Amino acid sequence: MKAHFKNYFEGKEYLEVPANGSSEYEVIYKPLTMTSAKEIPQIKDETHEGMLFFPLPDGNALQYNLIGRSTPPPPIEMQVTCKAKKAFIQTLSIKNWLK
Repeated sequence: MKAHFKNYFEGKEYLEVPANGSSEYEVIYKPLTMTSAKEIPQIKDETHEGMLFFPLPDGNALQYNLIGRSTPPPPIEMQVTCKAKKAFIQTLSIKNWLK
């Protein structure tokens, strides 16, 4: 895993699985930068990569490679009507996915 991508994927530190049972594990992808797309050719990173490792009680382990892509959001459509040659202020509501 590239060091600068280490905070792009999150999950709980521990997973408890009951005897002879199963459990689900949620991985959250929180990109801090975009990956390359035809709209933004100056970005060179193709994907964000991570690794998920589960050691098992019998000495075996499960390992998963995580790959994330973060492309530009779709444009927000809006229509504004205003009078010509008059000062006009339009407030834009922008959703930010960062905390």
